[in-house]
Amino acid sequence: MQEYSVKVTLPDGQVMAVTASESDTLEAVADRFKDYYEDDIILGIVNGRLRELNKKIKSDCELSFVTTADRDGRRTYRRSVVLLLQRAIYDVYGSMTQLHVMHSLGEGYYCQLEKAEECADSQQEKYNEDTDLQGSRENSEKSVTEHDIDRIVCSMYTFVEKRPHDYQAQCKNTVCRAAFQGKRAA
Repeated sequence: MQEYSVKVTLPDGQVMAVTASESDTLEAVADRFKDYYEDDIILGIVNGRLRELNKKIKSDCELSFVTTADRDGRRTYRRSVVLLLQRAIYDVYGSMTQLHVMHSLGEGYYCQLEKAEECADSQQEKYNEDTDLQGSRENSEKSVTEHDIDRIVCSMYTFVEKRPHDYQAQCKNTVCRAAFQGKRAA
């Protein structure tokens, strides 16, 4: 197995040399150095180029890390969360509702949900069945309810699967609890 020399630059400017195998990802190397960072490591900079943590080490290189405290890290994190939110909204409402990211607002984004004028009959029936089961049909057509937010957050956690059991205890509805139980059984 091929091994590579990696020079890691830490936040204080110190450079540490480590070896990485050809199967190591940037995330594996980042795990070795996470204690040197106050914030979560979210990206790597390999030989001056920004890289995702799932990329493998392919040669000798110089490496530094980007955290959520860095400008690029915050922007990457926000974009990832928006994509995750869009997918969760699709799972909860189907194709009949769209999330529009309108503009930045402070450190976040201003978004609007819009119900599509035309949607597939089957999607409308699925949505009606879901809301009828949860007893919130009247509210769901007018505004986003607490129940809807709970379902969206639940959906996001199931995608990420990062400590979903922590959120399960806070779930307010049986749909969300059932989703977690199904995830664990699979």
